[in-house]
Amino acid sequence: MEPGPIAHVTVEMDYDTREVQWQVGSPQTCNEGLRRVQYGALPEGFTEFAAPRPLMEGVRYQVVAANCDGNQGFALFTVSNGRVHPA
Repeated sequence: MEPGPIAHVTVEMDYDTREVQWQVGSPQTCNEGLRRVQYGALPEGFTEFAAPRPLMEGVRYQVVAANCDGNQGFALFTVSNGRVHPA
């Protein structure tokens, strides 16, 4: 099943602090078919609710994406040697 267009993305520190690192969203993307978002790169038509903060090595982060239907998915990741890895 193909996920629907992205309407909202939040990146936060995982579990304990849940401190938001970056947050963007726009209901207008429902008609544009946006399926990928790059950290810190504001997609056209989106509003930035929290500016991107530098991601720290060895910290576990959670990204939550909601589609236009309100369904959400999430993934955990870390950064090591400047690269993102699943956690």
